[in-house]
Amino acid sequence: MVKKKKYQITNKAYALLGIAIVSILLVLTQTTRDFTFEEGFNEIVKLDEKYGTSFKTEKLTTDLINYKNVDPFIEDLGKLREEVVNSIEKTYSKEKEALILFIDARALMILSQKSYTMAETIGPRGLAEGEQGFSCLDAGYLINGAYYINKSYGTGLEAYLLLDRLLGNNQKTPMVWELVGVNEEKPNFFYSDLGGMKTTVERNILALEEYCLIDMSQGLISPVDPEEYILINRN
Repeated sequence: MVKKKKYQITNKAYALLGIAIVSILLVLTQTTRDFTFEEGFNEIVKLDEKYGTSFKTEKLTTDLINYKNVDPFIEDLGKLREEVVNSIEKTYSKEKEALILFIDARALMILSQKSYTMAETIGPRGLAEGEQGFSCLDAGYLINGAYYINKSYGTGLEAYLLLDRLLGNNQKTPMVWELVGVNEEKPNFFYSDLGGMKTTVERNILALEEYCLIDMSQGLISPVDPEEYILINRN
């Protein structure tokens, strides 16, 4: 009788184990979505709508996403990217690879706009240009203006190059050209004034070095406290 009881318990254990394995496989199957480029693109369009923007119309220096929406948008893009990565690990496709490139480019577009907005909040004191000129008492603001514009420029250039790579490497990948846009249908971001931004940074650095006698040889490492530079120049 004892042996029979042990045999029954063993069978029950195997049955429970089998059910558990099947359940896990079902969960894994259900949580790993498959993606075409178009499906992933449409998910990003939904995020654009959620945050009141469009990757088609955004353009550095003129048409920017609302600053308060940047961080939650980036978080949502990260979740979508993770889903696509999990899917591509399960089943590779050229469309999924292109989709990851697009997600990364979209994130860089948004981050570059975040930095530009930070520069805008400084106002005219952060620029060594315009009819009003500049004051070395505003050196800290000039440094911060150059820092954020330079950061926006660098991230924006990365986004530009990634979008260019996406289009260049996926002429035959279904729906990439049609949805992202080529020629006259290219996103406005391609026409951002990156050259003008670079010139602004260079002008700020020149003003700081030549007129305010501040050593900028270490580059634009981080923002500074403008008040400290006011005290330095007063002394």
